[in-house]
Amino acid sequence: MAAELRHHPRFSSHFTARLKAADGHTYDCKVVDYSHSGMKLEWPHEFQPVTGSLHTIELQLENECLHIEVEWIFQRGRDVGLKVHTPDDRLFLQLQESNQQYRASGGLADEQRQQYRQRFSRDATEFADRLIKRWLPEYLETLFDQANQGRSTNEQQQWLQLEKHVKQQAVPLIQRFKERLQQQLKRWLDGQPRLTRDNHPQQQEEWQLTLVQQTEFEDWLLAKVTASHLQSRLSRQSFEVRQLLDTLSSADSVDDCFNPIGANTLTEAFADSIEPLRLPAAARTLAFELFEQHAAQLMQTTFEALCKDIHIPMTFRYRKPRPAEVAVAKAEQRPGFNASPGSTLSATTAEQPNQSLTEQGGRPATSGAHLSHFQQHQQEARQAYANIQSLLQLRHQRQGDGSATIEQATVAEAAQQEVEHAVQQVAAQASLKDSNVLDHIERELAEQQVALPAESRDAIDTLQNVTQNLLQSQQIADFVKPHIETLGWPVLQLMLQDASLLFNPQHPGRQVLNQVARLGQLTTSGQQQLGQRLQVLIEQLQHSEQQDVGAFEALLEQVEQLVRQAERKARQNTERVAQAAEGEHQLQQARRQIEHLIGRDTAGRTLPHCVVEWLQQGWQPLLSLLLLREGEDSKRFSGAVKLYRQVLLLFSPQNAGRQELLERFRPMMELARYELDQMNGNQPHHQQWHDEILQAAEQHLSQGEVRGTIDLPEFIVADDEPAPEGNGLRKAENLQVGDWLLLTEQDQAVSIAWVAEDASKFACVNHSGMKVIDFTLAELARAFDDDRVKRLYEQQESAVDQSIDKLVEQIYRDLSEQANQDDLTGLINRAHFIRELELRFDQAVRSSQPTLLCLLDIDGFREINRQYGLAGADASLQTVATVLDDRFPDALIARTGSNEFGLLLALSEQSTAEQQVNDIEQAVKQLTVDVDGQSFTIQLSIGATALSDQNESHILLEQAYHACSRAKDVGGARVVWYSDSEDLSASTPAANAVRTPASDVISDDAVSRWYQQSLQALNHHQLALLGTPIQHLHPEHKGEYSYLLQAAPLEEGQPLLPPQQATYSDHAQRRPLEIEQWLLQQTLKWLPKTDLDLQCERLFLPCSGDLLLHEQTYQQLRQACDQLLPVGKLCLELSNTDHLADLDEAAERMHALRQLGYRFALADFGTGQSAFVALKHLPVDYVRIDHRFIDQLSTSSADYALVKSMRDIACFMAKRTVAEFSANGTSRDILSSLGVDYAMADVEHSVLLSS
Repeated sequence: MAAELRHHPRFSSHFTARLKAADGHTYDCKVVDYSHSGMKLEWPHEFQPVTGSLHTIELQLENECLHIEVEWIFQRGRDVGLKVHTPDDRLFLQLQESNQQYRASGGLADEQRQQYRQRFSRDATEFADRLIKRWLPEYLETLFDQANQGRSTNEQQQWLQLEKHVKQQAVPLIQRFKERLQQQLKRWLDGQPRLTRDNHPQQQEEWQLTLVQQTEFEDWLLAKVTASHLQSRLSRQSFEVRQLLDTLSSADSVDDCFNPIGANTLTEAFADSIEPLRLPAAARTLAFELFEQHAAQLMQTTFEALCKDIHIPMTFRYRKPRPAEVAVAKAEQRPGFNASPGSTLSATTAEQPNQSLTEQGGRPATSGAHLSHFQQHQQEARQAYANIQSLLQLRHQRQGDGSATIEQATVAEAAQQEVEHAVQQVAAQASLKDSNVLDHIERELAEQQVALPAESRDAIDTLQNVTQNLLQSQQIADFVKPHIETLGWPVLQLMLQDASLLFNPQHPGRQVLNQVARLGQLTTSGQQQLGQRLQVLIEQLQHSEQQDVGAFEALLEQVEQLVRQAERKARQNTERVAQAAEGEHQLQQARRQIEHLIGRDTAGRTLPHCVVEWLQQGWQPLLSLLLLREGEDSKRFSGAVKLYRQVLLLFSPQNAGRQELLERFRPMMELARYELDQMNGNQPHHQQWHDEILQAAEQHLSQGEVRGTIDLPEFIVADDEPAPEGNGLRKAENLQVGDWLLLTEQDQAVSIAWVAEDASKFACVNHSGMKVIDFTLAELARAFDDDRVKRLYEQQESAVDQSIDKLVEQIYRDLSEQANQDDLTGLINRAHFIRELELRFDQAVRSSQPTLLCLLDIDGFREINRQYGLAGADASLQTVATVLDDRFPDALIARTGSNEFGLLLALSEQSTAEQQVNDIEQAVKQLTVDVDGQSFTIQLSIGATALSDQNESHILLEQAYHACSRAKDVGGARVVWYSDSEDLSASTPAANAVRTPASDVISDDAVSRWYQQSLQALNHHQLALLGTPIQHLHPEHKGEYSYLLQAAPLEEGQPLLPPQQATYSDHAQRRPLEIEQWLLQQTLKWLPKTDLDLQCERLFLPCSGDLLLHEQTYQQLRQACDQLLPVGKLCLELSNTDHLADLDEAAERMHALRQLGYRFALADFGTGQSAFVALKHLPVDYVRIDHRFIDQLSTSSADYALVKSMRDIACFMAKRTVAEFSANGTSRDILSSLGVDYAMADVEHSVLLSS
């Protein structure tokens, strides 16, 4: 229900308000309850505007005055309901925050609190008296019954004597029980903790002496069991009463709060009371059984009465802080409290560096203690920073031409103090948002004729990039970004002393940045006040004499306190969303149940229009609320159902003309109107329904017919929207409260705050606990299937970690671009062109996209080089590259050779291949080149081919090369189209040697033939399991080995060796799924038959995305785990990740298999952002480095930089690296020096594992 309709306010408030009516008059009032959409007022005036009229209410909060447009809904005595004209979550948060501040200051009025405490004290005293006096007579009667059932005279006499003994001790027993509970009640009233046997001054010594005795132990056990039963039976009522009592308690800590008539307190008091009776075991058991029965009944009655009569809003029902929080709060309230280094607190921490956690209230407040804590992670942080530093230096070297390094080597390096002074100078005039901060610092030092040391340059570069990523993040609130920027300069000063601090999760400098960023995520209201508080705290750090670790630790303490407050608000918001969602869901279920009930009762009837309207708009909502509030078995609900059925019965044909029923019917309608008025207030349509139904009844009972009737159809139950079968439904059904999802369209992470009991609905909130979106099961399943929602399996990284990841990604992207780029022309190089050609060819085939491939060759290039020198040759290449890039911006253009270019272009519907080729010919025809005052003209030979029935990209490339060769052979300066009638093998050897990518063609053909041969062998059961060795490159692991598993055809009982190219990741897409499935099945059959020694580390099993997501794969791997096979040796080597339709689904499957013990490798870790995304997103343990980056490792600085960056990134992300085989022996030594972990061997060293 909305706030304006609640009988008991949920958010009790004390907002002084003023209503400005539509006619201009103002009225003072008070807001007593509120919601997102409405308010409830305490209205002492006689003025009552027209329902639905628009007015303005003024609310005076602590820091501002709100003007809110509202609609007048109803007035019931002194209660007035208003509806907010334009509901706003921010308004609700402002009211809630003000209410929470009121709650923190005491919440309830002292007079009201005292009344409730007195009421509870009176009820608790009466409860104790009634309970023991109810138990005693029945226990005596039970003892007498036991005597009558005795098997012998002796046994009967024992029970009778016991009855007599208990009767004689009745008065002291009752007195002891009431005294124990009265003592507990007094301690609760005084705010003291519950008295237990451990701290009872009179019982402690006796209990310690008798604890080992059997009877004492059984007595203790009976009490615990009885208390447990009572708590279980009354869990809901006990929780509500405990909330009320904690709010009313004067105790400072939640540890001191308790229920004086709770289960534990009662059973302990009862056990102490009957202990002097020294009852036998059987009698004690009977005593506790009877006590449990009477206590449960009386507790339920008493607790329900307390919950009904003590009206404390949910907002004020809170738990007290823990002792540690109380100590911190009291310390802050002391005069002169300050966490700055110059304060008393800071001085204390400096003198006591080894003070324990307990002494500081649960957290080390000393810089010394925290210093020793984060130093434990120092080694790991330095190693992580070393990897980033290596990447930064690679990027710096590749971006520069080396002249700066030579120049810098002749200048002395700046001392530490000079660098710090330069940073201070730049900080006074520059911003960290400026991307040239590093340049400013270097210029500042250059004026002093000193150079910035490399270590300091890398630290500044890292901090600048991380800070800029934080400031650009969409997940961090704008109001904290200026404070993050301000904090960047003190953090930079610390980084000059310890460059690895951003990589140490326990360093206060890193933690402060993370906590400020998190504060921005959690805060949606009160941002201005919180920003001012942060500004004060950071200014204290800036003005402190030493901006060291201790100063950051002091700042961290106070920022964390703000974060804890924000987290508490977020939890409260989340709980409110969950409660509201549960209430709405239950209300919808109740409405649906009532709709079915009324629908079945009215099906096929003919009823007056007014009766149908009354049922649907009035009585159906009332029945829904009664069902929800009081239950189906309540008298009021049953009466309401009976009433509307009497109305239906009255209008049945059998009662037509029975006028005597009218007088009996009038009181029923009076009662119906009264019930509706109680629910909604005195509304005009209630009276209208009353009058119209009576008029229709009079017509029916007197005349036998009614005007304005409706023939109601048969009632058909509407089925819920079915959820689509598939992965989306499976993902949705596996979700639980607390799981995180990513809304891809909004790029927003949300947490599941509530799931319906039948998993039919979900409510999601953001970091601050505010509701973002609701889903039904069907909606969520479709959202998963459409990639509008993704599951976030990993715990969300901190803001600094996300910024570091972006830095690493950017560095790797830059290095990838450099490795893929031709330095002279700026176009991509041949290797990258071939990789992109394969991807775009596959896409064009799948989408039937018309595609054109042209290869261009500058005619007479050797003569140009001889006549005009290198400058002329370079100018020629640059001219062609510029013209092609300008004229065809959407094409893939590359320099594929010394004087050759490739151009791949997707054709539009408006242009044909011939038209595009003519455009290319016109663009490069008779190009003029100017160099050193000379001009000359260049011409190009062009070979063209279009996508038709080619099934491989290398065939398309070979056709274009063949056509280009023919154009050169017939004189050049022309376009030649490839003809299907031509024989590709007829190209001249000279042309092939220079231009045709023979190695690519040969390897592609060999691999294709190999897999065709393997498929034939599979059909004839002639396949063998082969293992190609993978060797460890580190000397300390000498002797350890792994295998890459492959399928090999058998010929005369001997396996055929595959071509080396079949082991390369760039040919993995040619591997048939049937071969992969056979490999998996054969490996699982072979594993239990072999005895793998300890030296065998891993078995790498090729696995495409299709195999990974195949429905049978998981079942097979799960079954192998159940059979206790050594699955920990298996590493599934994932390839073709570019073709994965759903990276998240693959990650989900990999997470599930990792839990079973399997490991994963990324076989196609290439260049660019997609490679980094795959490495970041997929839970892999190994990364394979492509042979194309390794073959020229000894001669190509670009390949060296790229391989080194791959290794550094993998190490930074805790992955191991595996290098593909290269025939270049020097490359292996370079790989070892770079720290690459493994290298694949030649296939000639493969061994037969199983046939």
